[in-house]
Amino acid sequence: TLDAVLRRADYPALRRQQAAARQQGRHIGIGIANTVEPGVFDWNAYAIVGMPGIGVAEGITIAIDVFGKITARVGFTSEGQGQYTLVAQLLADYFATDPEEITVIALDTLSAPPAFGPGGSRLGVAITGATMSAADKLRQKLIAIAARLLQSSPEMVELLDGRLQLVGMPDASMSLAEVAAVALSRSDLLPPGMELGMEATSVWTAKGREPIDEQGRARSYLTAANACHLVMIELDIATAKVEILKYVVADDCGTRLNPATLEGLLQGGIAQGVAAALLEEYPYNETGQPLASTFMDYLLPTIHEVPMSEKIALETPSPVSPLGAKGCGEGAIHITPATIMCAINDALHPLGLRAREVPASPNRLWKLLQGNARA
Repeated sequence: TLDAVLRRADYPALRRQQAAARQQGRHIGIGIANTVEPGVFDWNAYAIVGMPGIGVAEGITIAIDVFGKITARVGFTSEGQGQYTLVAQLLADYFATDPEEITVIALDTLSAPPAFGPGGSRLGVAITGATMSAADKLRQKLIAIAARLLQSSPEMVELLDGRLQLVGMPDASMSLAEVAAVALSRSDLLPPGMELGMEATSVWTAKGREPIDEQGRARSYLTAANACHLVMIELDIATAKVEILKYVVADDCGTRLNPATLEGLLQGGIAQGVAAALLEEYPYNETGQPLASTFMDYLLPTIHEVPMSEKIALETPSPVSPLGAKGCGEGAIHITPATIMCAINDALHPLGLRAREVPASPNRLWKLLQGNARA
């Protein structure tokens, strides 16, 4: 990721631009930071702190009705990170159907399969594992029924382009709806011992607990995404305002299951990181009264403060997670403040100053600059 960012940004050219700007009296700073984002915490996250592990399970129930429409029932509500879209996309790809034909329903905790829900950059990976496993179970049942109806063996039936067909014989095929209708209403046509119904439940957990080594260490997260961010800023000495001139990011979160969702997560994380680095703060006076009790005082970033970053997508699939995906919901918010602070301190370096607190708000930077002026 570091090499990719340096190439995309043309790092030597940026340094030349910075040197030329400094000759003109401008204060330009460049910051670079790398991060490893752990994702999908598992059994060992509890073992390390001496708690019984619960496996951080995630479950799903998938059903197909007589019209061939698919319903997925999960145990978490949507928080905006696109997990419902991911479930629909996975099932649409698996069964070769339209995502709009798939309904995702959130159940309450009494009726849902075991589910931990969002947290720790885990849900995308975990629900992918559960979804693919449940889909495999449904596929096996569909094939068994279709084989009986087509007077063949399960080994000779395949799920292809949304239909159950005999291998090499596309004319001998049945739709999902046709097979599901039999599964739901014609017990006399089912294989011996098979019950009516066309649904499957699967609960995914990370692999079992690993032993802790002699130093008390163990892998507590399943995946490790990584990223590199580069930012160029200009610090106005007169107003202490920081302007972001350029932002480049390379991230590797394994298999990119839904690029549009990842784009949103990344850009949103950068926005939060800009806010943490430059704006948002909970100040209190000497008597403990909050000084930022409204959004007029608590400075949320707008589109004017948040740059549209240049993004480089790298893919190194995880060997231990479903479909090779890695947790990636929090990487940008982790690294953006550090990257911006590095750039601010690079801009301050010719003045012999260093910003040591966040947010590096105009007020805080003004005090730092005025203190230097008085000295």
